[in-house]
Amino acid sequence: MRTAVRFLFGSLAVLFTTMLSLRIFFTDVKPIAWSEVAQSSIRLEAAFFLLIVENIAAFCFAVASIAMFVLWVRRNRIVSSECE
Repeated sequence: MRTAVRFLFGSLAVLFTTMLSLRIFFTDVKPIAWSEVAQSSIRLEAAFFLLIVENIAAFCFAVASIAMFVLWVRRNRIVSSECE
């Protein structure tokens, strides 16, 4: 259970860090259309990388939440069967 909690808080910290850095430093970066002027490729690649990291952290947060719920249900089921 401790590992799932660490995984949950770690992914939550990474998720918030990437969200903040995307919103603060890369608010003007958007997908390039053919009719628009090309943007700096470094900024575009950095924003894309941070978006990928944000999505992976959100997925890890979901997996850790499900794992914690399953472990909690198993523990409560074992405790309730021992009490009977």
